Amino acid sequence: MLEEQSITGVANKQVKLVYEPYGVVALIKPWNMSLQTPIWAMAPALMSGNAIILKASENTLLVAKELEKAILSCDFPKDLVAFVYGDKTQGEFLVSQSIDMISFTGSVAAGKAIAQKASDRFIKTSLELGGKDAMIVLDDANLDFAAMAAVWGSTTNCGQFCSSIERIYVQDTIFDVFVEKCVHLCESINVGDGLTEGVEMGPVVNEIQYNKILSQISDAVNKGADILCGGRSNDPKMLNGWFIKPTVLINLTHEMEIMKTETFGPILKIMKFSSVNEAIELANDSEYGLGFSVITQNSSIAEEISKKIEAGMIWINEPLLSNENCPWIPTKNSGLGYELGELGLKEFVKVKLISAI
Repeated sequence: MLEEQSITGVANKQVKLVYEPYGVVALIKPWNMSLQTPIWAMAPALMSGNAIILKASENTLLVAKELEKAILSCDFPKDLVAFVYGDKTQGEFLVSQSIDMISFTGSVAAGKAIAQKASDRFIKTSLELGGKDAMIVLDDANLDFAAMAAVWGSTTNCGQFCSSIERIYVQDTIFDVFVEKCVHLCESINVGDGLTEGVEMGPVVNEIQYNKILSQISDAVNKGADILCGGRSNDPKMLNGWFIKPTVLINLTHEMEIMKTETFGPILKIMKFSSVNEAIELANDSEYGLGFSVITQNSSIAEEISKKIEAGMIWINEPLLSNENCPWIPTKNSGLGYELGELGLKEFVKVKLISAI
């Protein structure tokens, strides 16, 4: 239970806010951060006094089973923590039950369906959905650092983060050098069996995701984009797996699917711009609004850009970072609600005002 909060400055009254748990919270969580994402919700939900039911992804059941073992070993009170296994059918069934709140992480389409279902009973929903995070690289940037940040932010976890860098806008005067550095870094990443020593990147999660990524690349190429490196792996050792090498694409436009729809793959999509205003306009040209990065040595320009960007989280000279003390904030079609930090804790409580003479 959270501590009550007094409100001062109300004449002749004692006023306080009381934080109460919702009751039973359904947590429906994805495969791409199969341990971290559930814990981001489980911990604050329990700390706030709720009981929880976790529906983990059917793609990462073994991880969920290990998490269940760890939770049960903590000897929580009976019925405080429960686990549900299965595909989206079980998730849909869980949402239809007499629960008091839903915390969901996943696709925009699934999030909107859950919100619509929850609206029948007006229960609280916290929705962390997709992203198409942009990065702007200005011409005063340290190019070695900027290229490293772009490659890391685009390819770590095979690019399978909601906050992965999915669009990179580079000032035209440094475009060619920046791209060259990115290609070099991507080609140096060792792709293969993750259980093999020295391998730095494994396959994407499943065949559906693999085909989605390749379809986006194919659409872009058919519309004029160029692949400078990467794509489908031709290594005989990887032909039977869902391996996609870190890929650099240029000559892109916002008419291409790969610049509009979340990719969730290790792809650097790089476009050039000439003015800062053009870069801001390109970055904001998206239905998503999760994170954004700007790489520059000019702090004043960085601050000015940050004020104009339509995103919940802005990173200046550091992409794709999270901290337990800092809230995770989606905007636009990237979701509603908060995770982490004080705001993430209060996401799992009802607020009641009590005023007394």
